[in-house]
Amino acid sequence: MRVATRDLGPGADDPWGLPALRSRVAERLGAIGLPSRAEQIVITSGAQQGLSIAVGCWLRPGDRVIVDDPTYPGVLSAVLGAGARPIAVAVDRHGPVLAELEAALAARPALVYVQSGVHSPTGGRLSDHRRDRIAQLVVDHRVPLVEDHALFAVDWSGVRPPRPIAARVPDHPVAVVGSYSKRFWGGLRVGFVRAPEPVARRLARVKATHDLGSSAFSQLAALHLLDHRDHGRFVERRNRGLARRAELLHGLLAEHLPSWRSSVPDGGLSLWVQLPAPVAARFAEVALRHGVSVAPADGLTARPEHHRDRLRLSFARSEAELRKAVDRLAGAWAELSERG
Repeated sequence: MRVATRDLGPGADDPWGLPALRSRVAERLGAIGLPSRAEQIVITSGAQQGLSIAVGCWLRPGDRVIVDDPTYPGVLSAVLGAGARPIAVAVDRHGPVLAELEAALAARPALVYVQSGVHSPTGGRLSDHRRDRIAQLVVDHRVPLVEDHALFAVDWSGVRPPRPIAARVPDHPVAVVGSYSKRFWGGLRVGFVRAPEPVARRLARVKATHDLGSSAFSQLAALHLLDHRDHGRFVERRNRGLARRAELLHGLLAEHLPSWRSSVPDGGLSLWVQLPAPVAARFAEVALRHGVSVAPADGLTARPEHHRDRLRLSFARSEAELRKAVDRLAGAWAELSERG
């Protein structure tokens, strides 16, 4: 791809991001039911930075933040790094358990975080009914919302996703965080935050304290990819490959480790696996000696004591690597079981 400096245009070194990319992001959000303007978009260096600047916009040390349980580890890092305290709310295949969410809101949190794309790490999807209820609850309790939309494109369920929560409460302070790293390639560190204009201005000011502006060349690459005529087919092909590998990993575990429990997700990059005993952290150490890295739940939850029997297993590797990994996991499990 050829890039001339003059093609970057005004805003290339602006914390807001390239105007052309902001306009394209706004158009794409409008296409999924969230009418947006470029003035509401801040381009970020990946979704993680989007989460960090949203946290920086709203949180002070000691504040309480509602997070899903389990959750994406990056949001816990951002919350704890701000000196805030996470309040864990359990999730099932359809999103946060509403009774727990309502109880947590009674603690007067400063912020609520919810994943509205495919959920990481469970692979579930937030239902339309719960989107409506969450929207109503954050308005009733006058609490800002961070809506994590990063895995929106990594979805092979075949079901058209409902409108984002932000579309249901257009005047409420909601920061929608998205990622093109997840859509295209992990090395493309480009994401965005979409918010009402007054909030977007605050987000841009916080971002300026992080890095002054995201890489102009990475932004231009994201813009070219979004405009490429084969963009949609590429995403579909990538998702079909991920779906096959998710099915493969699930089947291999059922065959070689039948005491483990998992389900095939609707999207995402990992299986959320339940072991027959609360030994996930010990097993992770044994598995590493067998040449496989797995993630116990400690970094994915504010309540690690609730998930001592859980592992996150990625299926983003090749099929040959997945087969080899399961063989090694079975050997590691046999070793741990022999020890008792």
